Amino acid sequence: MIGKPFSEIVWSDLQQLIAAGREEDDRIEFKNSFKGQDDYAALNDKQRQVALDSIARESLAFLNTRGGDIIIGIDECEGPTPAAAALRPVKSPGDAAERIARGLAALIEPAQTNITVRGLTDPLDPTRGVVLVRVEASVRAPHRSKRTLECFARRGSESVPMAMDEIQDLTVNRTRIRLEQMELIDHQFADFKAGRSEHRDLGNEVFHVRVVVVPLLEQFFEIDETFLGAFANKDLAYYSGNGNRIINDVAFRGLYSRWVPVLRGRKQESFQEYGGHPANKDFQYVRKIVKESGTCLFDYAVDSHFDGEDASLHAEWVTGFFAQIAQNLTSLAKVRPSAFPCTVRVGIRSKGNMHLGYGDGMWAEKKPIPQDTFFPPDFLLRSEADLDAFFQQMQIDLFSLINVAEDEPYSLTNPIEQGSVAVTA
Repeated sequence: MIGKPFSEIVWSDLQQLIAAGREEDDRIEFKNSFKGQDDYAALNDKQRQVALDSIARESLAFLNTRGGDIIIGIDECEGPTPAAAALRPVKSPGDAAERIARGLAALIEPAQTNITVRGLTDPLDPTRGVVLVRVEASVRAPHRSKRTLECFARRGSESVPMAMDEIQDLTVNRTRIRLEQMELIDHQFADFKAGRSEHRDLGNEVFHVRVVVVPLLEQFFEIDETFLGAFANKDLAYYSGNGNRIINDVAFRGLYSRWVPVLRGRKQESFQEYGGHPANKDFQYVRKIVKESGTCLFDYAVDSHFDGEDASLHAEWVTGFFAQIAQNLTSLAKVRPSAFPCTVRVGIRSKGNMHLGYGDGMWAEKKPIPQDTFFPPDFLLRSEADLDAFFQQMQIDLFSLINVAEDEPYSLTNPIEQGSVAVTA
């Protein structure tokens, strides 16, 4: 795959592939045309079927393995492994992308939404460009072609037909992984439901959020400095509906930079106590854990009293917490692309007389949070492109706890690029 969000790929990225002589591998495929033709719209029915079958073959192989990118409009050099040699733009890439997206949606079963197709125009010739196809690994694999009834898998730089025993093994394996994943996620919330974070009892006046991320396909990650670096704390940049840039580092402020070994993983945590109400010490607790299985846990808990008033926290602090997680996962995708697809479960627990402040100014509005434990529906993140939707939905879910509609949640990107066509059922 090209190591960046699909919507952010630009012409210079393709030029860099050429300059580097990027070879095809198990996550990238180059095609110089539509089976010898450079204008998809001009193909007759038979030619279009042949061209679409070729693209579907690669798409199915990526769906059934680890995902990948298909780039139509790049010449390959000869050799043991095909490599990008030169750009060879095709005609009307935007129109071709729309036609290919519709064709793949009609051809692939079971139906899925893991394929996105977009045209990228040549800056020097707006009538030509390349067609990009991004395929995310599918949790519903195996997939097959309705026309040929074949399943394909990616083996190195080739997409090859799957034998019947491989299809059966893949079906059983994906089902087993999903069941094991649910059991693993449930286990991560055992102490959360009991009012603790591992060894620490968080007390009777607390607002606690836990986010657990579990990769679907990858079963082992080497936790090296590159992997840990993806979880570094960064300026939390996100945007309001009118484009204003927001920065909030409250949630992870003071988190230790040193990673402490835990069983088959690494942990950072910080427990900070503050002065405040005479009867209670205020605290803010944050934790990040990453494990060799790829499981990632994020905790944020706060117990705040202000001059004897009801315990409170500001919605902006929690928003910053979710933004940091989204940015960590974005960084992780760059160094470990196989972290996606993944399942994300969020738990929110409120105990005591907690209030949520929001609006202009720190405490412009404040409403009580019900004493309960909430679990929004699990998220399936197919790629980092889904993180903005996760970030916005969590803000909506947060405000729903106090019966306030959040109509314009913050966004991670501004502006959001348009022009991609998702394959839908």
